[in-house]
Parts: sequence; structure tokens; C-alpha cells
Amino acid sequence: MAGTLMLHCGGEQVTFEQLAAVEVPERTSSYCPVPHADLTRLTQDRIVKEYPGVEFEWEFGLNREGQQMFAVAQLRLDREDFGQSIALRNSYDKSLSVGFASGASVFCCDNLALSGSSVTTFRKHTTNAWDDIRRMIFTGMVDTQDHYDRMKLELCNMQNVGMNTDRGYEVIGRALGHGVLTPTQGSVAIKEWRKPSHEEFEERNVYSLYNAFTEAGKHGRAGGFMDRYTGYHDFFVPNGEVIDVDYALA
Repeated sequence: MAGTLMLHCGGEQVTFEQLAAVEVPERTSSYCPVPHADLTRLTQDRIVKEYPGVEFEWEFGLNREGQQMFAVAQLRLDREDFGQSIALRNSYDKSLSVGFASGASVFCCDNLALSGSSVTTFRKHTTNAWDDIRRMIFTGMVDTQDHYDRMKLELCNMQNVGMNTDRGYEVIGRALGHGVLTPTQGSVAIKEWRKPSHEEFEERNVYSLYNAFTEAGKHGRAGGFMDRYTGYHDFFVPNGEVIDVDYALA
């Protein structure tokens, strides 16, 4: 689970200095420009306040000669196996609204797709946009922190539920039957469950199986990963309770 900045529709990765150097259009009676640099600084300020002392790293992308901006910040929190990311998008040519997304997984692409497992919200560049954007980011960051705390608890609970190898195969089969996994994704999940790519998931528990699903979710339409990820999480934590070892036989 991570933040993904995908540039394949003409966009290119840039530095913050290059992003800030793009000329900001003039304000009109119906259009309020939001400078790329100011949007980034506002978000960064909220990250620092909500996550004091936490290290983070930005990736920036520009498209249409700087008229469109895309950015992802990855935060290094207190767990190595999952983190938190923030994604932004903006434009000067009115081609897309200001967007903010956050969560354990975010997707930001220069095909205009933007989504987060915790929060996804947008605001048009109309009058008084800045006031609404400040509130949007403030509220989004608070919700992001709440989401992280909840996810951390749920993933800890998954680690505490043991699941043997055969039971894991049965749960994968159930997921295939209910359309949570496609046949291709099911094959990947079986492979990851049998022999995980990362040694921290070799322990036989629900969390290791959950990781097998999220690895499988990387196979499919890129823009659909967030929906797949949400579906996997709902499958493993129905009604807020982690599935138990008898789930496949229920």
C-alpha cells in the first residue's frame, strides 16, 4: 500500500522549483487561480502540524507545459508495512478542479484520475475557492489521521488471527466465487500466499493473506486499483470486524 504518481499521458516529473516557476494566470470575476506552489505549501504545513516529526517525501509532475500539476507525498510513519500518502492535483487552464486525496493507498495520474483509500475531495476554481480549499485540506488531514489510526488497529487485529495455509486457499476461493478477485488476481494471490514476496508476510495469519490480496490487486486496470483495494478491505473487515479462521466455511 503506497502512494502512486503515474505520468503516462504527456506529463513529466519535476522539482518543486520547476513547479513554482510556472506562471500563475490572472484572477477574474468567476475564476480564482490556485498557485501550484501555494497549494503544496498549504498541504505540507498541515502534514507537519498533524504528523510532527514525521519524515515525508514529495513527487511532482507537470503536464500541458505546467498547466496541470500532480503531486504525491509519502509519509514515513511508525509502521514499515503500511504508511500514509497525500495526493494533489491542480490546473491553470480550467481543465480540472483542485483535488486532494489521502490514505494508506492513493493514486494520482496525469490522465486526471485521483483517488485515496481514506479521503478524496475536489473544489472548482470559482470565487472564494481558497477559503474552501483551506478547509478541505484541514478537514482531509484530520480524517486522514483518523483513518490511519483505524487502519493500524485493524491490521494489528489481522496479525492476531492465525490462519493455516489450506484455510487461506479456501478464503481465496471464496473471494473468486464472489468476484472480489479475478482469475488472474486469484492466481497471484495463491502464489503470494504460498510463498510471499516479502519475508514479513511468511507468518500464517489473516494479515499475510490480506497482503496476498493487495499484491494481486496490482494486476488489473491501473485506475481501478483503489476500488479493488477498498473491496479487499471490506472483504477482510466486514462490518468493522476482522474475519476469523472459520470465515471460509460460514
